[in-house]
Amino acid sequence: MENAAIEAARFLVRLIFPIGLIAVCVGLVTLGAAVFPPKRVRTGGRIFAGPLLGNRASMVERIAVGICGLIGLLGLVIAVQTVRLRTPSDPPYWSLSVLLVVATIVMGLPAILWKTPLRWAAEGLATIALAVAAGLTGFSIGFAFIPLMVAMIWVCVQHLRDIDKSPAIDHALSG
Repeated sequence: MENAAIEAARFLVRLIFPIGLIAVCVGLVTLGAAVFPPKRVRTGGRIFAGPLLGNRASMVERIAVGICGLIGLLGLVIAVQTVRLRTPSDPPYWSLSVLLVVATIVMGLPAILWKTPLRWAAEGLATIALAVAAGLTGFSIGFAFIPLMVAMIWVCVQHLRDIDKSPAIDHALSG
């Protein structure tokens, strides 16, 4: 039974960098599509304004954003406690540890910006931050981030499919 757990962990560790690279790419595309939505297109008397962010969200999105929010809150508590308990004689922080804490805090942005138009951009940014955190913690706990990273990639791809199906894109491509 131990061998099965070790092999499963070994398999997930091998997936950290390939899935992390996919997560960074998908996160960047989602961030770009959310920040620079399709232009307004006039068709007859109607104007389509690109993808409209509704309040609808899949169960996968709710679960992934909820878990990312909890991880971001945990990162914020750790950062506050670390700064609060720091003494002047402590050595300076390592830049990689600061990057890890910032990436962990950024993971909570989608939960904070849930009901705003910036939700899709925050989810793209959180996907990138999740890949960075998994890469930095790679061989210790990084493999535990793989399922959440796959879920956030799924969420970002679903948003990109929603943008692709919007009337503004269809009309701009046909006209």
